[in-house]
Amino acid sequence: MFRRIFRAVRAFFAVASDEDLDAALRMAAFVCTEDPKSRSFYVPGGDSQEDLNAHVQQRPQDAVAWFSRGVWRMMKGDTEQAVSDLKEAVRLDPQEARYYLGLSYVRSARRDSAQAIEAATTAIHLVPDYMLAWFQRAEAYEQQGELEKAIADCNEALRLDPAWENVWQLRAALYGQLGEWEKCLADLTSAIHLAPAKAGLYVDRGNTYWQLEQIENALASFTVAIRLDRTNRLAYDCRGHLYCYQGDMEQGVSDLTVVIELAPDDPAGYESRGNAWYEAGDYLAAVNDFTSAVELAPENAFMWRKRAFAQSLRGEYAAALQDYHEALRLAPEDSHAACDLAWLLATCPLAEYRDGDQALRYASQACEQTHEQEWRMLSLLAAAHAEVGDWENAVRRQRQALELLADLAPADKPARQGLRERLQLYQSRQPYRELPSGDKDAD
Repeated sequence: MFRRIFRAVRAFFAVASDEDLDAALRMAAFVCTEDPKSRSFYVPGGDSQEDLNAHVQQRPQDAVAWFSRGVWRMMKGDTEQAVSDLKEAVRLDPQEARYYLGLSYVRSARRDSAQAIEAATTAIHLVPDYMLAWFQRAEAYEQQGELEKAIADCNEALRLDPAWENVWQLRAALYGQLGEWEKCLADLTSAIHLAPAKAGLYVDRGNTYWQLEQIENALASFTVAIRLDRTNRLAYDCRGHLYCYQGDMEQGVSDLTVVIELAPDDPAGYESRGNAWYEAGDYLAAVNDFTSAVELAPENAFMWRKRAFAQSLRGEYAAALQDYHEALRLAPEDSHAACDLAWLLATCPLAEYRDGDQALRYASQACEQTHEQEWRMLSLLAAAHAEVGDWENAVRRQRQALELLADLAPADKPARQGLRERLQLYQSRQPYRELPSGDKDAD
């Protein structure tokens, strides 16, 4: 849950704000320090690609030349060439810790967490009190899912330099992923004490308050973030969804509309507002926003799938089927789209849109991909068997789904009730038909 709030939401907006971009660039710049204990920006060899290329050509045995160009390329997003340059710097001077730190950072940027950890570990061995190396290895451990090791490295980084808010913020995120919300809140409060003008910290603290169900505190934190940075889309997005969660759709939609106005060409804003309409049961408004997102990003299979699902809830089955097929054309391996399509093909109340054979094929593939360990997939397969009149397998698969649900989510009473009701249908040789939900405010 915490990763969704603190990581996925940011990825959802690509670069949520100028502050996030600045933080990324500053982190890249830190690896260029002459002194491991310093946070000053230092890249020798010129400040343009031409200068750096000339430096490498003129002094090919100079590790600093390769390092400087590697960092420049890293900051420009050319991670492949950055790796090449930084590896050469390491080869020429294997005793320089900052070269390994730069290599670790760019490895992380390329999602190569194992090699990122290895490079940061070498930097630590060379300079044990290199705070940035401990911090970078913590981020690499987090990327690899080794949260306890990441926390241990944050602890060491804080011992070496307790005055850098980024370390407190990272450790807070780690605690959050472990569900230790009070510790998360304490770390974010420490970070805010060190950097009271950093809007992103208040967004993180707002989300933490939300997890602790301290709604008023959460709203207050999001509002401070917005006051500090009127262009912070993530702050508006979080506050908007919290208002919607409270049932204040007017205020919520107002904030989510600001998200769109700040970046009208970004489909993420329309998706976010569409999600709010969807949760409120206004499927027509959700479809409209998802349509805007599709128009801005027609190659995004996920958006086609979301619109398809909302359309199916409105009873717009032909449009939903068309969107599901487009989602699968764009992403043939998208098991979620295949499952949603299979469910519609098996359970649609209108016979002209059902196709039991196709539903059975998609559902069987879904169960194989999940090794028959996902109760929803087994229930889907049961519905498909029922649609083709295979009552024995429909009952068998539905019972398997019930058993698995009892093991994995025994407290989910509504899901268990739904499974039992469908099991009774199949035992009576009746298929399941899912009626459209319609819009909550529809006449």
